[in-house]
Amino acid sequence: MKQIHQKVLTTLLSTFLLLILLSGSNIAFAQPVGSDGLDTAQTSFYNNQSDQTIKVDTLSNLGYEISVPFDFNDPPPGGLGDGVVQQIVFDFQQVESLIPGTDDLFTVTGSLSRDDEGKLVTEKLYGVVAGRLKPDTCPIEIEDTQIGLYKNTGLANKKAEDLDKQGYLVYVSINTELQKKAIDALKNLNCTSIDGLTKKVTVDFKKVFELLPPRLQQPARERPFVYFPQGDSIYLVNARKLY
Repeated sequence: MKQIHQKVLTTLLSTFLLLILLSGSNIAFAQPVGSDGLDTAQTSFYNNQSDQTIKVDTLSNLGYEISVPFDFNDPPPGGLGDGVVQQIVFDFQQVESLIPGTDDLFTVTGSLSRDDEGKLVTEKLYGVVAGRLKPDTCPIEIEDTQIGLYKNTGLANKKAEDLDKQGYLVYVSINTELQKKAIDALKNLNCTSIDGLTKKVTVDFKKVFELLPPRLQQPARERPFVYFPQGDSIYLVNARKLY
């Protein structure tokens, strides 16, 4: 009888360990990578400079190129970036969200498709980032930040043009003309750095809502996500890495 109990216990333990291993595998391979590698980015919001600095140091040690905070005297090779990626990790956990449940950590990855040779590839996503400046600040602070994510260049370019017409500086975009216009305007302020401080962030996922986790798809489909700081400002970190 004792041997039977031991066998049952051993079987249960083995099954339990197998389930753990399988669960771990599912998590690890939740976002498959195509044969073309993966151009990934991270956008994180924090409530203080200390947490922002820790994230910058962590990502730098992992080989990410930091685009915000940004120093005009020591810019990264990619500058502020063109917004073209295949995957973005968003960390909005520390800030206040206008829409309940959107203060979350989640990943958005482009759809998988086959190229002309039949190889599996991750499709590109096109980000747009623009801001209205807070007057008379150095380092430069942003009063209102707009972020949009799109699956094609046409929609991304239209968003950039619309934001430009509304008076925003479009500093991350595939539209090189508008990006140059924004960067020139920032340089003309005679301030060498952007610390990533902003008072409000609006993130529009409506055109890619189906790529978000299921719990966020319906809210993203209905309206943009809006975030405010718990304290004085939101401290942004933007970074990018090619795997």
